[in-house]
Formats: sequence, structure tokens, C-alpha cells
Amino acid sequence: MVERRSFAMKLSETDLAWLVGFIEGEGSFGVSICISKTDQGIKPTLLFKLALAERDKEVIYKLREMLGIGWITFKRKELWQKHGIKNASNQYSFLVTSVDECQTLCNLLDESLFKTAKKNDFLLWKEAVKNIGNFEHLKKDGLLRLAEIRDMINGPEKTTNYKAKAFFMNAIEKRPQLFTIQAIEKRTAKAIIVRESIKQKKSKISQYKPKFEIAPEDHVCIDCRKSLADRNVRAERCETCRRKHLNKLGYQWLKKHRAAVRYMAQDVLAGKKTDRWQKQ
Repeated sequence: MVERRSFAMKLSETDLAWLVGFIEGEGSFGVSICISKTDQGIKPTLLFKLALAERDKEVIYKLREMLGIGWITFKRKELWQKHGIKNASNQYSFLVTSVDECQTLCNLLDESLFKTAKKNDFLLWKEAVKNIGNFEHLKKDGLLRLAEIRDMINGPEKTTNYKAKAFFMNAIEKRPQLFTIQAIEKRTAKAIIVRESIKQKKSKISQYKPKFEIAPEDHVCIDCRKSLADRNVRAERCETCRRKHLNKLGYQWLKKHRAAVRYMAQDVLAGKKTDRWQKQ
């Protein structure tokens, strides 16, 4: 049996083999890097995705319940038809984007069970997860390595608004202030704040059994009143307002653990593991 603390259920060897086969057939791993307008400058994003037609949505529900991580999205066929896919159908997707949940998924999956070229994608994605998990992407070498991994997994032709590795090398040269020791320490502390604030929020909402119900047309964001139709009916905010809310929670958390965060950033840069904030 395979057991992880973050998982809602135990997985037998048969279930694990089925999951890997499912991933090889319908899954995809991805890494993206974007230039942010914030003081953090350059932001990478991890993505694991499994997509199925609406007729197989129960499989997506069961997978989310079984793993206890990730989230579900829904896209209507009209959206795909706008992009020229004539025989499209309504689609449900299971997504994992959180760094901690991606690390949990990497710990669960065994690369020896992969039998296709998807194994190479998984190993590269696993390296990217480790890179971001250890905050290596905040340093020059770590960021450039992440760009290489992105190209090997995604390929330039599959990436929206693709930026070559040379683009990031030029960006680093234009923004040397982001890669000083003081700047890296500050950005590491900020990344810790965001990551821990997400943990705090997820720990509060993980009590109920995860479900996905499509929101009606009149379902709107509680902050900006933007329509949230086709999203989960439990979604309270749009993506922009959700990020603002998480930042607010993060700074509230920082007030209680300000000194601990500073020392945590120093420990991370020194290659040490720490749980100082838990002792505060």
C-alpha cells in the first residue's frame, strides 16, 4: 500500500498502476514562466492535468476524492468550437498547481511504472517541482534550468506567448537588482508567506468532502461581482480577487511570524530545512 499524509485514501499497487496508466493516456505535465509586474519579477507555474469528456466525469470526481489534492474545472464545448475543434464536447479537468501538492504527487508516483515517453516528461517535471520547492528558481542558475526543463516538456510550439531561454537571460541582465543576496532573501521570504498562507486556508476548508458542482449564470464574485458561471459553485472569488485575498491572509499571517519568516528565508538560502514558524 502507498500512503501519504496529504492523501485522503490509501492506494494499492493495482490502483497506483492504474493511475500511472491513466496519466500516460490522458495526463500531461507542464511548466510555464511569465514575467510579473510585481517586485518578484519572474514567476514560474507548475501544472499537472487530466482531462476527460463529460460522460466520464465520475472518474474525475473519484480521482479528486481518492487523492485528496488538486481541483476540478469545467469547460463547455462552445469554447472549444471557437478554437476550431468541431467535434468537441463538454470537458472536465483535474488540475494540480500547488507546489506542495505537486511534491505530494511526485512522492506518490513511481517512475518505474511508466512505460511510454511520458516517463521523461514526469522526470523533468519532478526536477522542476524540486527546483521551485527549494526556491532555486529565485536564483539565476535555477531560473535558466527551469526554462530548459519547460522547453523539453512543453516544446516551443505548445507554449502560449513563448519566451526563449535567451529572453530570460536578457531579463536577468536588465534586472540585476532581483538577484542580489538581499533581493533573493526578500523574495524567498515572500514566497514562504504565500505558500504558508495557502496551507493555512486549505487546512480550514479540507474538512468537507470535496465536490464539484457547476455554478449557474448568476453566480458572481463576492468582491468584484464578476460572473463565475461554469466554475465550482463553491468558488467565492474570481482568480484576481482570490490572489488578492490570499495575499491579505499571507500578510495577516506574517504579523504573527515576522521574525520566523526572516530566519526561514536565511535557512532556505543556506540549504537548511526549518519549522521555525511552527514554534512561534
